[in-house]
Amino acid sequence: MVSTALPPGSFYGRSAELGTVKRLIEQRVGAQIGFRGIGGIGKSTLLAQIAAEARRLAVTPYIVSIALDEQMTPVGFYRKLLDGLRATGKTTRRRALILGEDTLHPCEMQLRRLEQQEIWLKKKVQTILHAANSGAIGNVVIELHEQHGVETTVLMHDLHKAFVDLVACQLPETVTVPPGVTGYRPGRLLILLVDNLERARPDVLEELRRLRSGSLNERVLLICAGRAEDRPTNSAAPHLLTCDLDRLDEASCHAWLTRSAVTDQALREAILRLCQGVPLLLRLCLHEVEQARAQGETPGAADFALPPQSGGEASLHVVEEFLVERFIERLERGGTQGKQLSRLVRFGCVLPDFADRDAIRALQIDGLPDDLDPLIRALGERGMLSGAEVHPVIRQAALTRLAQREPQRFRDSCERAVAYYTGKGRLVEALTIRLQAGEAIADEEFAQQVATMTRAGDLALARRLVAAVERFAPQRAELAWTAALARVDLARATGRREAVEEELVHAVALAGEQPERVASLEERVRALEQEQPLQNQILLLWWLPRQPDSPDVLQRLLDLGEAFHDAYQYAAATVLLQRSLAMAQRLDDRQGAARALLGLGKALLRQAEETAAQGYYQQALDIYRDVGDRQGAARALLGLGKALLQQAKKTATQGYC
Repeated sequence: MVSTALPPGSFYGRSAELGTVKRLIEQRVGAQIGFRGIGGIGKSTLLAQIAAEARRLAVTPYIVSIALDEQMTPVGFYRKLLDGLRATGKTTRRRALILGEDTLHPCEMQLRRLEQQEIWLKKKVQTILHAANSGAIGNVVIELHEQHGVETTVLMHDLHKAFVDLVACQLPETVTVPPGVTGYRPGRLLILLVDNLERARPDVLEELRRLRSGSLNERVLLICAGRAEDRPTNSAAPHLLTCDLDRLDEASCHAWLTRSAVTDQALREAILRLCQGVPLLLRLCLHEVEQARAQGETPGAADFALPPQSGGEASLHVVEEFLVERFIERLERGGTQGKQLSRLVRFGCVLPDFADRDAIRALQIDGLPDDLDPLIRALGERGMLSGAEVHPVIRQAALTRLAQREPQRFRDSCERAVAYYTGKGRLVEALTIRLQAGEAIADEEFAQQVATMTRAGDLALARRLVAAVERFAPQRAELAWTAALARVDLARATGRREAVEEELVHAVALAGEQPERVASLEERVRALEQEQPLQNQILLLWWLPRQPDSPDVLQRLLDLGEAFHDAYQYAAATVLLQRSLAMAQRLDDRQGAARALLGLGKALLRQAEETAAQGYYQQALDIYRDVGDRQGAARALLGLGKALLQQAKKTATQGYC
């Protein structure tokens, strides 16, 4: 409820993190560091303090801070970046006494063309999706050259190339010379601070990583913060969040309480016990103390004591809800404006932020004035907003309180918000509100929607919808399956065969043996098999044993079993070869059975099961002799000899023990 950036003199602790970043800045070359932590741990505040410290050090004037969100595209990211550079007032190169050259101009021109393309493409996709809803769409390919009056040849690569030239060669200011150093050749340096990585789109994260590659590697100091980063499981891309941000130490918390004039020892101990070193909770408590004093009350330790929890020590979420409840109750006692603020916080928390006044009006919150701007400003003045939104942790606590105390009002607010965002074509916000309202998402319907969007050309929107579902998966386990199935269809719509099989492997792990899920996967794998045989061994391990007996399936099972053996996965190879043996016997395929027996002998011998291996080798030898396969018989005899030799060596070794 309080702003994420503290006023001057209100920053405590984090000396190790600040010291590390200070050393990176003083090195005057590019580097990268990222801070990861739970909501409310002070990530945004730390970035604000780092920005202030960077300006104090004055190594470079090019210091830009960007807060990411779900709506920001790569084009929007570069817009924020260029606007931040322009705000430094150090981007004009003097060419004569009264003439100057704007070094941002080449990037600005590329960016404007991309923004035009993005606007046109959004309109095109909306038209196509409208046709899709009418059932009149198949596989649609959007061609940018269909635009009229819009430059269509500009790509993100062109903008990135122009930005590289800007930072490496064009910006007029260079870093300051280190004190006492002679012969130093200063270069250009951009300090870029990026917050809310957990909310960023994958393509924006990719652009961030590109800023730390090539010739920008020594020109960009990238400092990130977030709860998590969207990074593919098998990706070789570097991590953006590299350090865990711990809770504040007790000495820093005591210093904060002392500066806030909290001198009562019992009250101090109660606040420290309640907040558990989380800066956001500590700030909420101090805000509560300040408000109580302003109203002539004397807060005591009992005001910050939670009742015992059935599960032991109170969780952070319980503490958050406790503090938010006290905050809202105090607002409601604060006259007309206080009641209006209380209603806005209680019901407006359904929305992602308060930037869209029409969205707030669509909620039909009783008692709000027609002109919302003074009320929104009052929220900011009371320290409840950071930019246009309530802190995500506090917003979640307010949502939980609303759902528990006024469930019908909560459902009504969610329905109105969903209708508003759907009507505006803002599908990610609409889906997010449906999810936070606990609405069930139909697996197949959602996967089909994602695939349709991908085929229509809006891959970024499809990925954002899937990411929105994944964010709720930790609280609702069934959504992990919903997102996994959608990822399969998304990869299929992009035509990336290898990615489809990898996503199917992930979905198989989530499906278990639930009949409906297995049926959905079997349908998708069967369609892939009709196009081209599967290549992913893990997927084949799941798929082949489910197929009816046939010579082709038997051959593939044998090949797969031998492949697992060659990859030193002997247990999996044993299972596959046993299934191959059973199928060969049902098909009366003696050569197939002999091959399976031979493979089982090899796999068991590798697992030091010499007696069992001898039995399988002997059975394979008998079959090969019966069918007249001399080469097969020779391989079986060789294996049998190896098994007997290994057993003899083991027996001899045991004699010395």
